[in-house]
Amino acid sequence: MATALVACQDKVTEIFSSENVATAIKDGTNWTAFVRAGFDSAFGDSLLSISMESSIGLGLTQDMVFQKVPAEPGSYNLVPSFTSPPIDGIEASLFEIEGGDVISQSFSLDTSKINSFSVDSYDPGLRKIKISFEAHFITKHQDPTTNIQTDFIDGKITTVVD
Repeated sequence: MATALVACQDKVTEIFSSENVATAIKDGTNWTAFVRAGFDSAFGDSLLSISMESSIGLGLTQDMVFQKVPAEPGSYNLVPSFTSPPIDGIEASLFEIEGGDVISQSFSLDTSKINSFSVDSYDPGLRKIKISFEAHFITKHQDPTTNIQTDFIDGKITTVVD
């Protein structure tokens, strides 16, 4: 099993193994993130919440979250999070987090672009899930000329469900 280490505030911390990693091409650059996944009782214990965290420097992380993920192979629709009324599908959101707990930037799923999500496999005995995705996010400022677009293509997630 491969393990990556990063230095964070003078401590060496194990951040991910080959079983808890997400990769993608983010805005034309290789992107890697640590993955946590678990069944979420808020969604009836049969759907997963998957969160990915990637350091972007200076105490900032970028956190992508997929909620309401079925543990069944198949292709699923990605929908924006926090809609009222809720929309059926896997909810996707992206945040920049400062200092571990302050949201400094929030991105919404860009529904003007093609987003995709596929559970490629799930082994209930090993609790291992493999996922492919493409997700496009955008900030929503009052002045649309200041919006920031962030694109993730050829996304892959491999993780063991808690």
